[in-house]
Amino acid sequence: MEGLRGLIICTPNYSHLEVLKVAVKSGKHILMEKPMATTLEDAQEIVKIKKEYEAILQIGT
Repeated sequence: MEGLRGLIICTPNYSHLEVLKVAVKSGKHILMEKPMATTLEDAQEIVKIKKEYEAILQIGT
């Protein structure tokens, strides 16, 4: 994975947070498909993770 510059999270919507928790360990830029979360609690935790994450974390389609 050394040559990879970024990751794309395109898993079932309910699993985005759990996959993100693993993906941020890479330190790579992350593009997560939308919706970013299916619950308000997951969305709040994703926002918290983003605030502490130094690489790009983008929500897109």
